[in-house]
Amino acid sequence: SLIAWLFAARLNVSVSTDRHSHTRVTLAVLPFQHIGPDESAYFSTGFGEDLASALGRFPELTVASTGAVARYTGVGSNVDDMRRQLNFRYSIDGDIRRDASSFRISVRLSDLERGTLLWSGAYDALHSSPLAIRDEITSLIAGALMVKVVDAEAVASTRRADPDKGAYDFVLRGRSLMSRLTRVSNSEARKAFERAIELDPRHSDAYVGLGRTDLSAVAMGWTAYPSEALDRAEALARKAIEIEESNPAGHVLLGRTHARRSQ
Repeated sequence: SLIAWLFAARLNVSVSTDRHSHTRVTLAVLPFQHIGPDESAYFSTGFGEDLASALGRFPELTVASTGAVARYTGVGSNVDDMRRQLNFRYSIDGDIRRDASSFRISVRLSDLERGTLLWSGAYDALHSSPLAIRDEITSLIAGALMVKVVDAEAVASTRRADPDKGAYDFVLRGRSLMSRLTRVSNSEARKAFERAIELDPRHSDAYVGLGRTDLSAVAMGWTAYPSEALDRAEALARKAIEIEESNPAGHVLLGRTHARRSQ
């Protein structure tokens, strides 16, 4: 659209083209800084990972994996060194301030090669759900970086009608609990994902998370009924894909379920 073209022109965004004339944009989402109670740090971590995943759904974007980025962050880390090692040009970073009643997300898009700030924004969750904020940030960044190769409809497709009602928060809680790799935390994660589905029955990531708890229970020997658990995981993966066909995590869960059956 004309607005998107003008937006990109104002940002002076450039892209690289390979020998097959396919435009590629390389970027990394750096860990979001958490400001607030330690017990809510999972939200900042999960939000950054979700933003990277959402941007990675665009084939014209090459997004550094969050695992690779994490290996280069920490005390004494240098963004320029990370850029050279992981070969990306643009970076996304920000911070999340959170307390018991509200939170505020600040995000920045930078061109590391030129050393310039391309765009920044701040979002108050009192006026919008965190999932809606993530989708808006995804759309703005994608529109700024890919306007030459992605039409307006593709960018708009990152947005979804979502009642939220706190479902996204429970999804991030569940993921954080699962990362602890204990039977108790896996059980608590299951409850978080189930609560997310209660709040938003159309939240595809909640079904993926719930399916992953079943898959983990089978892999770790935490269930006496592995066949039934795999059946549930497969059904949940298919439900997630039915809701959001482009959700890569749903397809990964389905593939891992089939792989586990064949072992």
